[in-house]
Amino acid sequence: MRLDDPDVVRREYANERGLSARAAVYRGVAGPDARDLALEAVRWMLYHVPDLDRGVAELARVLRPAGRLVAATNGLRHLGELWSLVGRDRASEPPRFLAETGGDVLERHFARVERRDLGSPITFAAVEAVRCYIASSVAHKQLAERVPHFDGPLRATRVAAIFVADKAAA
Repeated sequence: MRLDDPDVVRREYANERGLSARAAVYRGVAGPDARDLALEAVRWMLYHVPDLDRGVAELARVLRPAGRLVAATNGLRHLGELWSLVGRDRASEPPRFLAETGGDVLERHFARVERRDLGSPITFAAVEAVRCYIASSVAHKQLAERVPHFDGPLRATRVAAIFVADKAAA
């Protein structure tokens, strides 16, 4: 059995049983989680790339024929309920790699692009959780002090997308 055979991979990951069983072994293990280290290593975030089209072209160039790029990003309305509390103006922000725009950029450089939308509620327990989240934002941390007092939790909506972009076979 070849581990790089697409049929083997498709069968193995048709559901999460096998992956879950293997992951269960590592619950409670001391030391860093491999998933956290992998995510930490992927810091070149596409929305930080100054010339997005050129950056995506380079990704497509270095992928092998029939290679695959997987990119995750938020949407314009991501946590809109939270950002409206502090008056964040999305219209004045420069265009970036977002759920609404990522497909157009990727389609210029890849043979096939699939977008998988994600949306779910997120609950911030109290004002301090909202302030901490905003304060952790690279570009908007200065808005944390604007969070007004409110009672109870704040429910916001996660709006995100996963793009799967395949390079032509050759």
